[in-house]
Amino acid sequence: MPLSEELLDRLDALLDVAADEIEGVLLRELSTLTAAAEDYTANDALLAPNPSDEEVAEVESRTTEAAVLAGIIMLMLMGLNENDAFTIMLGVPRPGSLSPSAIRHRLATLRSIVNTRVRDSYADSIRKGLTPQEALAKAIESVRNSVALTAEAEALAAVNTGINVLGGALSAEGMVITKTWYTRRDNRVRETHVRMEGVEVPYRSTFSVGGWPMEYPGDTRVPPALWANCRCIMILGSSSVLSAELSLS
Repeated sequence: MPLSEELLDRLDALLDVAADEIEGVLLRELSTLTAAAEDYTANDALLAPNPSDEEVAEVESRTTEAAVLAGIIMLMLMGLNENDAFTIMLGVPRPGSLSPSAIRHRLATLRSIVNTRVRDSYADSIRKGLTPQEALAKAIESVRNSVALTAEAEALAAVNTGINVLGGALSAEGMVITKTWYTRRDNRVRETHVRMEGVEVPYRSTFSVGGWPMEYPGDTRVPPALWANCRCIMILGSSSVLSAELSLS
């Protein structure tokens, strides 16, 4: 089952919205820090440890939308029209990782990572003789670059989790479902994932990635080197004929 450039473009568009929201949440508080550099010390936390209810709701909305739209695309690849695919997706359970509590926990974890990166960079720059203002500005700029990659990976992880749940729902209905691993096909793809390009396995099986079993790209139950900042995506396939009357509720 080929993954067309047109489909990649559609996936990119919906992922960009979710990634931008995550990136915005992580960077929002950094924008005012440079002016306060004189009062900053390496022990300060730059981001509040817990995201606000509004931030959680924003990320939940965008990532859920991306996961649902990805599911619709999967169903359309299997032969359904967009309206029927949307109706079926209404009956697919929401992944646990997209619940408000899970998103709150994940955002808190990411904030902690950002804080640690800024502190470490700041302390290193001070040791090298930079002024506090220079050190903090350099640290924030470095974090901005890395957060963009993190946000992209987080959005893709939400989509792949949603696709995995859809596959489980279809499989539970007795359908023969396969899943195929696709990379972004560029020089940023890690070697272990390059070898996964186009690999197709039965839905109930796992991908063997670097000697570890993974259910889908972004599966966090394996070492971070195999999933951190992953931009790969999983595509479902079926030899069964889908019916618009299929109900997954």
